[in-house]
Amino acid sequence: MSHPATSSNADDVISIETKYMYVTAVSVPREMMVMKEACTICNGSLGHPCVKCNSTLDDCPVVIGACRHAFHQHCFEQWVQVHGTCPFCREKWLEERIIRPN
Repeated sequence: MSHPATSSNADDVISIETKYMYVTAVSVPREMMVMKEACTICNGSLGHPCVKCNSTLDDCPVVIGACRHAFHQHCFEQWVQVHGTCPFCREKWLEERIIRPN
């Protein structure tokens, strides 16, 4: 069985062709990304009113915890009163902020 010859000569040059793809990256606020996610309590989009209250979007804020998980505030209030943890990861709930849709 024959093997290809190998060389340890430093003068040997290996040519590698590299092609680059150009990608445009756009930075958006975290709030915009959160609104595309789903509330894991009601499974509704965070960008729409929650299923539980059927309120208008103006009255349906989103809460984000220190664990970075987000929920409709109306869905979450019922959960946190009983459990005191994030419904998704079960870490102790520490509220980071509330997003109030326009």
